[in-house]
Amino acid sequence: MKQLYVLLALQIIWGGVNAQQLTPCDTANLDSSLDLTGVIFTNVVTTSPISYAKNPLPSLFRDVKYVGDAYGKPPGCTAPENDECLNDASALVFTVTYPKDHDYATCPLKAIVLMHAGGFGKCSSYDQYLIKALATLLAGRGFVVYNVEYRRGIDIDTVDNNKYTSVQQYKAPYIAEQDIKGFFRSMIKRERNKSQFNDEWRIDTNNIYMGGTSAGAYTALNVAIYDNAMINALYAPPIASGNIQYALGSPDVDFYYGKPDLDFYTFYQPKIKGICSMWGAIPMPYNPYNQLNQQPVFFANAHLVPAILFHGYKDIKFPLLDIPKGNQNVYLSGMQNSLSKYNSTTFCIRND
Repeated sequence: MKQLYVLLALQIIWGGVNAQQLTPCDTANLDSSLDLTGVIFTNVVTTSPISYAKNPLPSLFRDVKYVGDAYGKPPGCTAPENDECLNDASALVFTVTYPKDHDYATCPLKAIVLMHAGGFGKCSSYDQYLIKALATLLAGRGFVVYNVEYRRGIDIDTVDNNKYTSVQQYKAPYIAEQDIKGFFRSMIKRERNKSQFNDEWRIDTNNIYMGGTSAGAYTALNVAIYDNAMINALYAPPIASGNIQYALGSPDVDFYYGKPDLDFYTFYQPKIKGICSMWGAIPMPYNPYNQLNQQPVFFANAHLVPAILFHGYKDIKFPLLDIPKGNQNVYLSGMQNSLSKYNSTTFCIRND
């Protein structure tokens, strides 16, 4: 079934109906007549973890472990005795899976950036079988595949049987998006400064694909489609500043090897040529028609790219049929003088 997802995605996005003898550069060109249902490269290798963190790591960088996170899944991931606030780059790593026997100097390959599932819980990891299997399958068909780790950490609000969304559940996807945008810049900078490294692979930095499973797909869709104004509209708790940057910094925060010296929406997003979402989602603000100043529709400035999206028929999180009616109550930090009952946190929040 996992192979079917990948092969179907390749068939729909890039075609692939006529079997033929491929040359080393055919997959680099991605001609629409290519048959990518079979393995092209049999010698596929994966690197050890590589950091994409800025060195030295800025003191404002925060990564958190909550006692109330989903520990014990998978087995072996144990909860801390107390909430922990970390300033280390252990979450900012990636691996690369690529065909070893290829003439990269003549034909750089297309890149695919993958992010793993896990509901943004700390126990989830990029060392998941499915993501690693997808990376191997895709690399065998002529792609350089990046498996990217990102910051996670949620603290479920148990009030009224998890009726509300905790502030940590809003914070986690926001910082994940910061990380993936930072990785995207870092990936391109690393490619364009290849003489500093001993990387065997080369990529076409103007034609990049993104995808992921569940939380990873959610992150990929936000990074690939929305600009910063849209992201701020999505994460807009009623705090004094009016948006989440007040607490966590810009979506283009400078924590990574690739500096935010160019506008992501203008320079980087056009390089994303397609998205594959496997049981992911894309959020919308409560009123998408009025959230952005002078924007009649929320998607007016979105970077819309070809996408293929998979939804499991038996998905219990977002049921395909008989979706329950009613609204989810958002339970977020409020202004100090707010009369509403809000959950708030100051733990492990950057403080300029």
